[in-house]
Amino acid sequence: MGRREPRPTGVTLIAVYEFVTAAVCLLATCVVLVFLTPAMLFTADRPREAIGGLFFVLLLFGFFLAFAIGSAVVGWGLLLQERWSRVGAMVLAIPALLGFPVWTVAAIAVLVYLASGEGRAAFQPVPAPEEAAPVASLAPPAPPPPPPGVGRSGSTAGGAAGGEGSPAQETREVQPADRERPAAGPPDE
Repeated sequence: MGRREPRPTGVTLIAVYEFVTAAVCLLATCVVLVFLTPAMLFTADRPREAIGGLFFVLLLFGFFLAFAIGSAVVGWGLLLQERWSRVGAMVLAIPALLGFPVWTVAAIAVLVYLASGEGRAAFQPVPAPEEAAPVASLAPPAPPPPPPGVGRSGSTAGGAAGGEGSPAQETREVQPADRERPAAGPPDE
């Protein structure tokens, strides 16, 4: 997990909502097991009714247990600001819309907040601060030093003026100011 911004209060409240939902669903599984299962088994007149009732009770038990586990896991992920927990909270809010009025209002608030820019930003990783790069100078780099034994004018130290191919021949770079001036020629008379 990368670094994240500090957890917003809205994400913390949604995590608490998920933990409360998990607790309510666990309580519902206990109610189903303790009260509804015996009621279905002992009030049925025929075995077929008892089996159908037991199937319904097991289905209800499985739904509440899965919802409780899912809400607890998503609540924990929200506290840690895991990306998947945002999607999980939105998915778990959809069936909660059916729990009118309290769960419906809470589920709408969860969906609106997590779909907002602030809700999305809470789960985005923060880029690592880059190490300070050395500040480059605005001045052009200095020219490399001449090779040993060569003077500034390009002639070898102590060399005689020579002919063709001689290192004593002087070469001159053309400067931008030279390009603008006409070449000096013989004076016109």
